[in-house]
Amino acid sequence: MMCARRIIWVVLLAVFVISPMSGAATVRHSADYNSPHGQISLSELLRLIQFYNFGSLHCMPGTDDGYAPGPGDNTCPPHDSDYNPQNWSINISELLRLIQFFNYGAYRVDCFSEDGFAPGLGSLEPCEGEGEGEGEGEGEGEGDGEGEGEGEGEGEGEGEGE
Repeated sequence: MMCARRIIWVVLLAVFVISPMSGAATVRHSADYNSPHGQISLSELLRLIQFYNFGSLHCMPGTDDGYAPGPGDNTCPPHDSDYNPQNWSINISELLRLIQFFNYGAYRVDCFSEDGFAPGLGSLEPCEGEGEGEGEGEGEGEGDGEGEGEGEGEGEGEGEGE
């Protein structure tokens, strides 16, 4: 009896501490409105094809994904598939990107991709935080060093030629 209670507690801890539902913020693609999240289903893909075929989309509270085909209210956050350019219209390259996620069977957050996502299994945790700031700082430092090296090389070359 005591062993069974311990097993139940271990399972409960695993569910509430380890799982993403433990209060940790996760990001999901706005096309991913059905469970399980992290995967694009056929019905979710067909929904984006519907937006593509209509030529535009707009905000529509009360729908599964919060959007409806055609022109209308654009005061909500734009659909994650509408990113290049963000114009309340799904173009062929944006549609092909979601087809890529569908074909892989999963998608994940990618802080450095054009749309913030990448195909394949991985984390759905948000990009905001220390990771971005550190990366930017390193890039700036490398650029400064490269500029000095180029300037020195140019100066030596001019002196040798004279």
